[in-house]
Amino acid sequence: MSSSPPINHLSHLARKAICGPLESGDFISALESAQSILRWKDCQANPDFLSQVVAIISFCEPAAEKQRTERIRAEEEQRLQYELEIARRAEAKAKAEMLRAQTIGTFGPLAEKYGIPREAVVEGFEPSYLVVILQKLEEAVGLQENHVKWLLDQKYFLAVANYYYSEYHGSGDAWALAMGGRYFRQGGLPKAIIDYVTDDTIRRILDTRARSAVLTNRGGAKRDLSDLEGATNDALEAINASPRSYHPHNLLGAIFYQTGQPGLGDQHFEQAQALGATPKQQEYEIKSALRMSPPDVRKVVVEHLLAKDHVKYAWVSQYLVRP
Repeated sequence: MSSSPPINHLSHLARKAICGPLESGDFISALESAQSILRWKDCQANPDFLSQVVAIISFCEPAAEKQRTERIRAEEEQRLQYELEIARRAEAKAKAEMLRAQTIGTFGPLAEKYGIPREAVVEGFEPSYLVVILQKLEEAVGLQENHVKWLLDQKYFLAVANYYYSEYHGSGDAWALAMGGRYFRQGGLPKAIIDYVTDDTIRRILDTRARSAVLTNRGGAKRDLSDLEGATNDALEAINASPRSYHPHNLLGAIFYQTGQPGLGDQHFEQAQALGATPKQQEYEIKSALRMSPPDVRKVVVEHLLAKDHVKYAWVSQYLVRP
């Protein structure tokens, strides 16, 4: 058989259908085109045309069969590779899920101990950065500043609070106790402060500024729990311990606003500002007082502030009870 079939007597349409695939080496398409052309009436009626088409078919059949075999082999190889990849991914996923389950099983209870959801110990299928911090907390080796910042950024306030309380327990540093109280309040657990910071604890704090900070924290926790009398007593004691601290004055200002005595509240807010408090801090305290006070007291406070400066305090109108 010649290296290529003769095409001298093919029609233009037949040449286009056959020669294109032949030139590209696609013998399967060339064969299928020739077999289709063989059924044309013009082909059947023209002996030269017919003989050339038959010659083309004879020429293409062995190469087309080889191509079909190669395609089947390639498709089978592709199918096997695909199945292997699926199996590999399934195995990798199973291992990852096992690692995830093991990490949660090992460190999940530890996370819950510090007020953090169990699932936070993993990120995707890998142990999260939290695991490193939890291990340090358990080993009592102390957290670095970036560890504390990370916990606060994630709003894991109770973990930070427990860390500072453990620091106080180990070192007796009252400032650690004050920091712990701050974050117990932010974490929504003021009762932990009340339970831990007893009057005996207060008396043992020799640093008067630290004692004032701890008293202010405990007073704030009592206010959170609606013990306004206890909160007032702690704030006054905090002022006696450290007259230059503005924090207890801010606390008293909020308490008086919350009890419907905004005039007295203003006196303490003014003293706090003179000692270094910022307007933003006091606005926060006023908002908290409005949220925590009953409707009749809220109305008194709103009217008081609007009468003082209706432009500066325009935002308080949202706290009025609408009929």
